[in-house]
Amino acid sequence: MATQVNIKPHKYEALPDGRFIRLRTPQTIIWSVVAGLLGAGFIAGLYFGILEVNWHIFWLKPGWDGLFTNSWWPTYRHTAFRDIPEPAFATLGVYTLLAKPKYWEKKVATWRLAVTPPLVIVLTLALGVLGTYLLNYAPWASNHDFSTVVAWHSVGNLALGFLVGHIVRYIWLPVGATLQGRILEGGADKAAARRRTPLWVNLPDAPPVVRERFSKLYVASKGVVGDLYEHHAGRKWMIFFMVLVFIVVTAIGIIGHYWVGAGHTFWLLPTTK
Repeated sequence: MATQVNIKPHKYEALPDGRFIRLRTPQTIIWSVVAGLLGAGFIAGLYFGILEVNWHIFWLKPGWDGLFTNSWWPTYRHTAFRDIPEPAFATLGVYTLLAKPKYWEKKVATWRLAVTPPLVIVLTLALGVLGTYLLNYAPWASNHDFSTVVAWHSVGNLALGFLVGHIVRYIWLPVGATLQGRILEGGADKAAARRRTPLWVNLPDAPPVVRERFSKLYVASKGVVGDLYEHHAGRKWMIFFMVLVFIVVTAIGIIGHYWVGAGHTFWLLPTTK
């Protein structure tokens, strides 16, 4: 009598060629750091590019800096609208890029894709204002004179930013996972129709979870016939535009925050000093 062998299913999705990703944990950690840096750079780019840079067509910095004449305004405009949102959105960036499999099938409606981003931004800024008050102007902050300790506020802003990110993630996670899926499914359908797996899926050129999700979509699309290029042409250009905007804004944030913000100049971005 033959002995029945129970084969335990693998925890993760296999690549289209049947292999499983090796060294998955180190790759995930590295990509988490990258996603966090890109998320923080994007928010810094929005802040710097809109409110600080003199584009010659418009320059909002004088009005933004003088929006309130109170002594507390410089603290709030830097901390509540930049220093706390940066780690908050860095956290959301990690959750979006590394969307877990349990959220893959939780697709949200189009209206929620449109409403959630501004809602998350408003909520993050509101929590940033609250966090700035708690860190700088609450009774315990003034009693202990924390406002004179720069290191404390740097750590406090970072910690509050991560806390805010973890709070709003419950609203954002299904939306982020849906966006990730919509970006991947067009490419997966096209690759399946051509019976050709993109090189980045087999190499560590993307987070493991993204490569695994693409592979699952690719396998599910087996048997699709015809050229799907026209079907996904509009989505392709929309994704290209979104990626281009993200790259430009993130570059502005990194250069503005870490180079121009340190007192240097850059040929394309006038100094804000």
